[in-house]
Amino acid sequence: MLCRGLKVAYLTCALGVASLSVNSSAQADERVSDAEAVATSGGRAIRNSDSLVLVTDSKRLEFQNGHCLTAPLPERQCEYTFVRHDAALRASFVELTANESYGYLWVRDQDGEIVVLEDKPHFSPDGRHFAVVVSCEALGTSFCGIQIWSAEGPSVIWEHKVETYAEYAFIRWHGNHWISLSVLTNKDNSLVNSPAAVIETAPKTWSLRSHGEK
Repeated sequence: MLCRGLKVAYLTCALGVASLSVNSSAQADERVSDAEAVATSGGRAIRNSDSLVLVTDSKRLEFQNGHCLTAPLPERQCEYTFVRHDAALRASFVELTANESYGYLWVRDQDGEIVVLEDKPHFSPDGRHFAVVVSCEALGTSFCGIQIWSAEGPSVIWEHKVETYAEYAFIRWHGNHWISLSVLTNKDNSLVNSPAAVIETAPKTWSLRSHGEK
């Protein structure tokens, strides 16, 4: 059985639905080479040429370059890069590229169940939330804009879908309730780069603030 609907925020597939109970770390923003990540995975990842094997508590999962999880699509040549294993999350992260499509696989140690994210997760300092910021220029995505996820589940708790030209980019978290972004917009046929922010204004209530808004 193969996973389907690769480019979705939350994936139910033959390998299962992830339900994560986490105390995450800011290490999700750090990046090392595939070889170094495998070497420091504590045996959770094995690289054999074009094959990446993840060792979970219940099964081994093999990701073969050139073969997509979604279906045997000859026009798509998928490549899998091991990003890291997180002992606190009890999960492995794999970057997936398929032609010009892009995504992140979050694989649980407990059972090999998978969540697919549209882009890299940026964790809050306390690990309770993470942001996913997807460029509208990215091809093959089902969503472009900003998402705030609860790491418990995980599940999307807030999102902003871009409907007019606006390219958001993640900058950093300030504490656990404020995210700095930049946004590129088109004004009078000129591209303008401005600051923006996503703020938790009340428990579980998030809002987007543009430059100059209070």
